[in-house]
Amino acid sequence: MFLKTILDMGRKAMPFLSKRSSRSTPLLISLASVFVASLLWGQTSARDCTSDVPAATVLTVNTPPTSFVFTGTGNWSSAANWSTGTVPTSSDSATIAPGAIVTLTQNRQIRSILISAGATLNHNANFTPFDVLNVFHNLGTVTFGGQFNSIRIGNLGLNDPATRMNPSVIKGNSFTIDVLQCANNVKTEVDLNISSFLILGGNTFDANNKRVILKSTASNTAKFIGSGGTLINAGNFTVERYMDPSLTSGGGAWVWVGAQTQGQTVSLWSANNPYTAATYTTPNVATGSSLHSFDPTFTLAGANGYRKPTSPTQAASVGVGHRVWFRTNEFFNGPSAGVWKSTGVPKTSSHTFPLSYCAGSNCASGGTATENGWNLIANPFAATINWNNASGWTKTNVHSAIYIYRHKFANTASYNNGVGVNGGSQLIPSGQGFMVWANNANASLSVTEDAIEFIENTAVKRQGSASDVLKLNISSSNADLQDQIALRWDAAATNGFDSNLEANKMTSANGVNLSFLNGTAPMAIMAETLPTATTSYPLALTAPQAGTYTISFEGLASLSNPQWSLYLLDNQTGISTQVTETASYSFSAAQGANNGRFSLVVYPAGVTSLASAVSNKVLLAPNPASNKVTLQVATAISQATTFHITNAVGQVVMTATMPANSTELSLDLSALAKGVYMVQAPGLGVTKLVKE
Repeated sequence: MFLKTILDMGRKAMPFLSKRSSRSTPLLISLASVFVASLLWGQTSARDCTSDVPAATVLTVNTPPTSFVFTGTGNWSSAANWSTGTVPTSSDSATIAPGAIVTLTQNRQIRSILISAGATLNHNANFTPFDVLNVFHNLGTVTFGGQFNSIRIGNLGLNDPATRMNPSVIKGNSFTIDVLQCANNVKTEVDLNISSFLILGGNTFDANNKRVILKSTASNTAKFIGSGGTLINAGNFTVERYMDPSLTSGGGAWVWVGAQTQGQTVSLWSANNPYTAATYTTPNVATGSSLHSFDPTFTLAGANGYRKPTSPTQAASVGVGHRVWFRTNEFFNGPSAGVWKSTGVPKTSSHTFPLSYCAGSNCASGGTATENGWNLIANPFAATINWNNASGWTKTNVHSAIYIYRHKFANTASYNNGVGVNGGSQLIPSGQGFMVWANNANASLSVTEDAIEFIENTAVKRQGSASDVLKLNISSSNADLQDQIALRWDAAATNGFDSNLEANKMTSANGVNLSFLNGTAPMAIMAETLPTATTSYPLALTAPQAGTYTISFEGLASLSNPQWSLYLLDNQTGISTQVTETASYSFSAAQGANNGRFSLVVYPAGVTSLASAVSNKVLLAPNPASNKVTLQVATAISQATTFHITNAVGQVVMTATMPANSTELSLDLSALAKGVYMVQAPGLGVTKLVKE
């Protein structure tokens, strides 16, 4: 069986584990014992004799490993600090003397090591393992000063397999280890804290019911990678998950989570969230319950598919998402300091998610077509996974967008195919619940450990990697009222919903909701074909409270055509704001829906100063009008300009282009229903049109 784990800062090839070339059973020996390797008996040629005579006895003796003692302070590679005057090799055993301080700055190999009481081993070799074949015995201090400082136990590349213990042993005092790689079966006789990785490499790790913790802090969360290996005697094996207290609001936060170890029940979250067996009351609240499972067929009005578990013993299987209320005073400000724990055996190898699909009135959404098929699932592994890793996922009839709820901002982080909004990315942390959208009843989704992300680039989390993506941000004086949407231009986009490019908008009554409109459907990420003519994209906006809001922009550097000119039109005030990385537009909004107020207009021809090129106002005659109306401007327009007529909800219902150097344009309104419309063009403001 072969194992090769690749770790590097840019995910370029870099060996991290050695190959395991055989599965032969090693013989356990002490370091001082003598092993008789072979005792051969042969036969002589009798010629004239009739009896067998023993041939010469061949005795092969393995020399006990030389013991090397390090004294003083210095680098492992400094021969002067070793008792023999030479640096030990993989055939030797080493002792770090009391009071000695030795530093590793490159890969070193040793049969066994003893770190004496009062001694220190500093492992400062970035991305480089310290190989110990048999026994890692720590009575002193072990520190890690670089990145991915690995201790590799039982490396098969060292010595003859006959000298290898099975299992290799970690013993002595408890300590924190950055990366532990098992290149053989390994047993710990001490408590361990893992700060970055525990990699089994296809072997068995005997936790021996010791306290082994995958640590999680604000800066890093340790990962468990089984690679087909087995974790046994894991009664005290614990996976931690840190959550940022700044994401809470008021008394706590609703968080989408999932169990990080197998065999759990929903009481997993009871330590910091006392379980309350509540019932749903009219119209839609789960009174007192701090924990909900998700059932897309649960149709109680307003419940949105959330229901309380049947009891504290209801299973919380890995891969299944739950909504949990983490109280500020009991969790984020409590003794756990924002860390929740799951004790048990983590999932390895592969996982198939239990997807559900509902349709029509059997759906929690009440039968809205675009809402059918939602599933709240969770990362099944005790490690961050990458939604983009094609080799790790099998997705059948599942849209490629993922969604993660953010309680503090009452909005959702969305991600699809290189574009994320509200912090959405392809990376799904350990214990994180997330939504996916199934296409039909035959939908299926499975994942393997190939989806695990070894090195996380935080910059990727916040920014989309695709080109031709513009993001609009909305904020207010209340820092919790913010939202973000994205418009991506892609040649593969269609007029319908593009499951591999777009993400629906999950709105919240408690937050500000900005969205693009695909017809009447609000979109968090909307995809359109590259514009070849002036194009207007209507926006929808709802505000949880009246006040002043600001829209800003990012992503212009991603545009493949730098000649594009983009403008944000406020249809209510007639103000046109050119879109730049430093531009912003502040406005007053009423509480509730402000739909039809804004449009984003793109001029691919490269108009650079619309305000000066088109500066006069539009006159409509007659107005009100029945079937025809004439648009008039006082001064001839120097370039062809497209006018957009939008309805009350901001949808563009008609466009017409006034030729260059013209002052009039006649429009046929016979196809429009009676009502109030807005006529607009950049630099010309907004003029109300009444169709009778």
